Amino acid sequence: MIESMGRWLGVATLFLGVWACDDAGGDARCPDGTIRSGNTCVPEPGGEPDGMTGDTGTVDQGMTDAAPDGGSDLALPIIVDDYYAPSGFMGDGESGGIVADDACPMRAGDAGGVCHRFAYTAGAQGFGGVFWQSPDGNWGDAPGLAVPAGATRLQFYAWGAAGGESLRFVTGYGETDGFAVETDVIALTDTPTLITLDLAGVPYGDIAGGLAWFAEADATFYMDDIRIVADPADMIDPCTVSCATLQGLGACEGKVGYGACKTQCADRRAGDCAAQIDAWLTCVGDSGWVCDAGAAAPTNGCAAERDALVACEGEAPAAPLPFYIEEHFTMSGYMGGGDVEAEPCVDDIEGGCLRITWTPGDAEWVGFFFQYPENNWGDLPGLRIADGATHIRFRAWGEAGGERANFAAGIADADSFSVESGYMALGTEPTNGVLSIPAGTTEVTGGFAWFLEANGADSV
Repeated sequence: MIESMGRWLGVATLFLGVWACDDAGGDARCPDGTIRSGNTCVPEPGGEPDGMTGDTGTVDQGMTDAAPDGGSDLALPIIVDDYYAPSGFMGDGESGGIVADDACPMRAGDAGGVCHRFAYTAGAQGFGGVFWQSPDGNWGDAPGLAVPAGATRLQFYAWGAAGGESLRFVTGYGETDGFAVETDVIALTDTPTLITLDLAGVPYGDIAGGLAWFAEADATFYMDDIRIVADPADMIDPCTVSCATLQGLGACEGKVGYGACKTQCADRRAGDCAAQIDAWLTCVGDSGWVCDAGAAAPTNGCAAERDALVACEGEAPAAPLPFYIEEHFTMSGYMGGGDVEAEPCVDDIEGGCLRITWTPGDAEWVGFFFQYPENNWGDLPGLRIADGATHIRFRAWGEAGGERANFAAGIADADSFSVESGYMALGTEPTNGVLSIPAGTTEVTGGFAWFLEANGADSV
């Protein structure tokens, strides 16, 4: 049995349990008032916990007074020091353990922006670091810099005064910015070395935390020519690609997170089928993504490369029964019209729950398919499921009652079936629903769908 626990609150408000492949960002819980950024806890919006304030040790090193409104006049590449200030002193840096200036013995790269010298002396907190922030002192409680779409990396040159200094570098505040990308611990040499942080496919928009370094032992080092760039040679990984990156934030509804999926892709690229997956990813990254129906979707131009990859890796194991729809399928297949807002339900429902609110536009109906993979209308194989599936169960109700909803499963042109409940008036109490699926179904693209019709009202 395939199970989906769904809820709807009316006034055009629906609820459904939803999708997987989330970036948990680490196992350890951060202290109150902080959020996780990679392996580091940084202040959450509106808060600056002890040891992580932006008020102490700030130096003015050439940043403009404020980030441009909306970023509409910006173009890549961006010199980070033109829009970000190294103002977010953390750990021992809050109590004077970091000296920052521009006394570099040389310049590196194309010498863009400011060359920074940092001298860290380890203290009671056991670590120190500095975040470049936009605007100065912003820990996420204000909008950051609206970085243009299409950036594929943040890069800079770094070197140590003596060589051997150990540091880690991060871009993004995690939950606040919507992403966090970090390096492993890097041992610097005494020669300027290019260091890059991968932004290809990261769903960014306004970025408040542009760049940070962290150290746990005494270190004097230099950073120069810090910039955000779009390099055509950088591969767009389909595990992390999003319309937010390729088309501009807000252009598309479907956004894929930067987390477990990227790790899975990296594992596959290190396996026996590395040549095949690299060929497919290269094809997709070059020209294979389009913005279709509000989400990133692969074109058919890479079918040969994908077929070769599937032949090498073999079919993925079938998902065992029962399972929740949101464990494998993403609510990405937008249909109809109007504005749709989705957020988690307040209620603690097993399997997850979504609250969906619809404001009708020109179209008098709206719907979304839960698809595998995201936004797949049949161009790619669906999810393989174990033999024996008989039906899909769900629960639904309306906030006000009387909302007209229809529920379905299977995309006719992609799956071997298409079933629906037909439109019905929802009540205000949770009601169980069942959709029967044909015997012998072993692959599904459209796992579940909901539809609403306006019923003569401005909103449902």
